[in-house]
Formats: sequence, structure tokens, C-alpha cells
Amino acid sequence: MSSNIAVVSTARSKDVKMSPYKLRLFADVIRGKSIEQALAWLKTVGCNRSVPLVKILVSAYANAKNKGTVPDGASKNVIVHRICVNEAGFFRYVKPGARGRGCPQRKRSCHIDVVLGMKQTAVKTDAAS
Repeated sequence: MSSNIAVVSTARSKDVKMSPYKLRLFADVIRGKSIEQALAWLKTVGCNRSVPLVKILVSAYANAKNKGTVPDGASKNVIVHRICVNEAGFFRYVKPGARGRGCPQRKRSCHIDVVLGMKQTAVKTDAAS
């Protein structure tokens, strides 16, 4: 898959206040899709978990347009080449539990890395003479 794909742009979002386990499910779905299909799917899901992924995809595509690596009207060839949702630090606190005990709690956060690529169009040549 990576042999005919050129890296166009990258984007990174750090310390997103959402569990990486919840975001990885959506990241696995949009990996390998075109940017248009991925954004359309994330917007129709109707879940708050899709909001940080939509923001980072729009940012990565804007980076590619700003650098000039994506020509106008070529958004169908831009795909989500790599997307990683890694665990960041977490906030520890204690909630009251039964019999006067304290139950430790963790609010997890994550880092999201997106790499967009562009499909290379293969030029077919007739070798038969």
C-alpha cells in the first residue's frame, strides 16, 4: 500500500482530553480512506468522539493546501495514509468509595498523529511491439 503513495502533509494534536481506547476505534475505520470519505463518515456518526478527529483531518488537509503539495480539485486522491492515537498522561484523582475508602480514578488523554498521502497515478505503457 505504501509503495505508490507520496506523503503530502502531517498534523499532530496533543493532550486531547479523551480516552485513546475510544478514539482508536474511529481511527481504525478511517485509515486508508480518502479525505472526503473519512470526513463524511465522521460527520454522519453523530458522536462526540469524532470531533477531535474531524479537526485534525481538516488541519492536515489545510496544511497540505498551504504547502502547495495538493493541486486544486485533487482531494479525491488524498488519503489518510497513517493515523495513530497514542496514550498521553492521565489525571489521577480519588473518588469516595464504600466504607469510607477512596477509589482511584484516572482521566485519560491522548495524542493524535495524522499523515496524509496522495495516490500516485500509474501511467500504463504498451510494451508489446
